[in-house]
Amino acid sequence: MGDDIPAFEIFDAEGNKVFDTNEDTPGELQEANARLGSAAPKLLKALVRCAELLADHDDSEGEEGEAYRDALAAIAEATGRAE
Repeated sequence: MGDDIPAFEIFDAEGNKVFDTNEDTPGELQEANARLGSAAPKLLKALVRCAELLADHDDSEGEEGEAYRDALAAIAEATGRAE
């Protein structure tokens, strides 16, 4: 008792709470998760743009094709479209 337990709350631009961290998790991990959550919209937007740039490689067996397919799978998971 008496010890402050860190917890982070993440809000969107309109001030709506998006998520918070688990106070039973170590503070360093909570902070890392909070930073990742805060950056998630920008990361998703950048990944969508990268996928668009790699779209010509959709059937490629090389690194570009693999990166394109990985990006699509991550985008689907992040947007709730994963199968």
